[in-house]
Amino acid sequence: MELEVLKPRVVDDGTHKGEIADVTYRTEPYAYTDVSIEMADKMTLKVGYPTIVMKESKLGKLMERFGVTLKEGEQVNPDVILIGQKCEFITMTETTPKGKFAKVIPESVKPIK
Repeated sequence: MELEVLKPRVVDDGTHKGEIADVTYRTEPYAYTDVSIEMADKMTLKVGYPTIVMKESKLGKLMERFGVTLKEGEQVNPDVILIGQKCEFITMTETTPKGKFAKVIPESVKPIK
């Protein structure tokens, strides 16, 4: 199979719009819920939240921003709540030993009203 060599895609720092396309869960090295946001140009960015739901947690606050009322002892399903929601978010370029990439600020993800 031949693959085309593509030009690196750059996401400018600032506010962007998209739609939550997927929610996945991972346990290594820690329990995280990853939210995939597809932008208009079909580029997908991921943002991770520790997989714990309470009013004070990042994942709990995210779900509250999307209209969920959190009540202790009740069950919530981030997939049902978040997938398909139009949203706005802020990115900042982060440099690591692996290179530069667009980092979604977790607290900035909110529904478009």
